[in-house]
Amino acid sequence: MKDMTETTDPSMGSIVDRRGIYYTTILSHTVSTDGKRMICGLKSAKLALFDIQMIVKQNVDFDNKSLDGHDLEALEPLRRPQNIVDTSSPVYSVAALADKSEFVVGGKGEVQGWHTTDDNKLVKEWTIGLSSADCMVNAMATTDQMIFTGCGDNNVYGFDAETHKQTVRLNGHKDYVNCLQVASDGQTLYSGAEDGYVMVWDLRRGQKSVAQITPYQTADLSRPKYGKWIGALTLSSNNWLICGGGPHLGLWHLGSMSYATKFDTESAANVVVAHNDYIISGGNAAKLEIWELNGELKSTIPTSAADIFSINAHHYDSNELGIKELISGAGMSYRVDICTNWKYKDFELLVY
Repeated sequence: MKDMTETTDPSMGSIVDRRGIYYTTILSHTVSTDGKRMICGLKSAKLALFDIQMIVKQNVDFDNKSLDGHDLEALEPLRRPQNIVDTSSPVYSVAALADKSEFVVGGKGEVQGWHTTDDNKLVKEWTIGLSSADCMVNAMATTDQMIFTGCGDNNVYGFDAETHKQTVRLNGHKDYVNCLQVASDGQTLYSGAEDGYVMVWDLRRGQKSVAQITPYQTADLSRPKYGKWIGALTLSSNNWLICGGGPHLGLWHLGSMSYATKFDTESAANVVVAHNDYIISGGNAAKLEIWELNGELKSTIPTSAADIFSINAHHYDSNELGIKELISGAGMSYRVDICTNWKYKDFELLVY
C-alpha cells in the first residue's frame, strides 16, 4: 500500500515553505556604519542581507515614474535580500562594527562576526563561545574597540573587538539583560533588565555599577499590569536617557539621574531609539511612534508587524540617494518597514 504520508504533489514543498514565511520573526536588525547595507537577524536562525543603498535608489526611481500594476510587481523582487545564510542558533541581536562591512551577531551561547563582500555575500569570520551554551545574547552595543553583550545569565560581557578576548564582566542585574547603550565617551555603559533596573557602569572603575534607576518605582511611570521589566533604552545627544518596558517610557537627566518626562503610550516598549532630537519607539502594537523630547507625540506610523522588536535610524550626510533619513522597523513579520520622511511608511523589504 502506498504511504499516504509521502508528498505526491511537487508543489506542496514550496507551499509549505511559503506558509512558513508568515511565522517569521525579526528580533534585531541594523544598518552598516556607511548606510549601504542592512542585516536582519531572524528567530529561525538566519541572517538576511539587503543592499539598502541600491534598494533606496531603485525605489526613488520607481516613485518618479508613472507606474502600472506590472511595474509594481517587478519591483517586489528588488526588495528581497541579496543573501540569506543559516546561523547556528536563533539570532537575538545584531550590531554594526566600525568597519563598514563588518557585523556582529548574538545567538545562543555564542557571538559571531560576519563580513559582507563586494558582491553582497555574508561570510562568517569568527565565533566567540560563551560560558554556557544556553546563554542568550539579548542585546549588543559596540565601540571602535569593544563589543558589549547583554545576556540571559544576567551579566554584561565586554570583548576586545580585535582579539575577541573577554575583558569585562559586569554582574549586578538579577534577571535577563535586555538592552544596552554605550555613551559617546566609550567609557560609560547603560543596561536595562527584566529585574526593573537600569544600571550605569563606569568602565574605568571596575565591576560595580555607579548609579541605578528603577522606573517602575516612579508613580508616573508605573504600570503593574505590564510588570517592572526594562526592554528599551537609548541616549539622546543632549544628556538625556530614555527607557521603559513594563513601565511607561520616561526621560531621565543623565547628570542627576532624575525623572523628567513621560512618553504617554499604551504600548509596552520593546525598543527605543534617539535620532536627530526625536525619539522613536515600538512595542506590542503595530506602529512606530515618534516623539519630541518634551514628550509630545509627533507622528504615528502603522507597521506590518503586530509587535515591534527592532528599530534602526541612519542619517545620510550627502543627498546621493535622494533621502536624508532612513528609519526602519521590524518584528513579528516577514516585512521590514522603511520610512524616509518621519510621517508615513514609504515601502517594505521582504525577508524571504
